[in-house]
Amino acid sequence: MRVFTTLLRPDAGRALVDGIDVVAEPMRAKARIGLTGQFAAVDERLTGAENLEHVGRLFHMPRKEARRRGRDLLERFDLVDAADRVVKGYSGGMRRRLDIAMSLIARPSVLFSTSRPRDSTRAAARACGS
Repeated sequence: MRVFTTLLRPDAGRALVDGIDVVAEPMRAKARIGLTGQFAAVDERLTGAENLEHVGRLFHMPRKEARRRGRDLLERFDLVDAADRVVKGYSGGMRRRLDIAMSLIARPSVLFSTSRPRDSTRAAARACGS
């Protein structure tokens, strides 16, 4: 995982992400990946919509585009009813879905997960088609 996310150089061979050599073109490879960890990396003080917009802005998306993309992901991950609620009140499954949605905000072509996805998470990711 660390090699594919450009955090570690391979000892031998080549590592490609979406056809891009991660050693020769690390920035280009990074632009193609999303990463979701074992624990949800959400800001509990923000709403679900605010978390998504914030991550979109970190990817230099215009505010309007980040907001639109966030609303689309909230719909796809069945979080529309909770979009304007503070994440601190979300269930564990809702936090997990929001975390995956945040990983997809910039439309990566490859999504890495450091944990084994549960059935609901897998289904949500398939439904997203991002």
